[in-house]
Amino acid sequence: MKKNRVLILFSLLVLMLIINALVLLSFSSQDDGILPPSYDEEPIISFDSELRVTHDDVLFITEQIKVKSLGKNLKRGITRRLALTMPEDEEGKARALENQLVSVLRNGETIAVAEPQEGNGFITYYLGEADKFLTPGIYHYLFQYSVRSPIIRKESHKYLKHDITGASLFPVLAASAVVRIPEQLQSENVVFKGHIITPADNESGIMKDSKDVKSSFEIDDGEIDPASRGTPRIKLWTTRALQPLERFEIEVGWAVGVPMPAE
Repeated sequence: MKKNRVLILFSLLVLMLIINALVLLSFSSQDDGILPPSYDEEPIISFDSELRVTHDDVLFITEQIKVKSLGKNLKRGITRRLALTMPEDEEGKARALENQLVSVLRNGETIAVAEPQEGNGFITYYLGEADKFLTPGIYHYLFQYSVRSPIIRKESHKYLKHDITGASLFPVLAASAVVRIPEQLQSENVVFKGHIITPADNESGIMKDSKDVKSSFEIDDGEIDPASRGTPRIKLWTTRALQPLERFEIEVGWAVGVPMPAE
């Protein structure tokens, strides 16, 4: 009798694990290495991110993600996987990051976010509900969050490195990032570049300068936000689609303590 009870409990546990795995796979996922042929039928149409750095080095990020769902692999929603640590610096130290979720919208309406899961240095948010399926169509997601301690300071310069898209299993047809920093600086005091990183780049550890990323630099005129007047607006964008497991990463460095430019 006791043996039968143990077998029943074990069978129920296995069944629950299988059901949980199937539910998670029905969200759009990232970087699990499994690429069903139909993934290219449900692309991420666009992935646009705005990053605002505050004076106390907190990073506020607004992502606008446009996806196409056919109800095949993208059934319940999408996922966002955020790093919990920064890569080790020159001194061999890794820095912990504190991510704070601000807002999640789908087609302009607030949606449920499943309990995030942590593992392997990342936290994963599931944007949707396990018991609600998407009807085929185009969906616009807005994902806002903040990151504390992502800025590296070296002497008179600050440095930001950020993975914009993550390694998605779905192709990303277009990706862009706009970076706003609080100091009033001219172009000679700011450096920036973007990379499309392939799985081969990840294995080699060598990040090549990408010819498939364009950029622009302009000074905000303050027409929309007077507080931003005179601050840089840096934009980087891809000129080709990202294939599954490729990711778009940016780097921005700027001088601090530079005198304000003359009017």
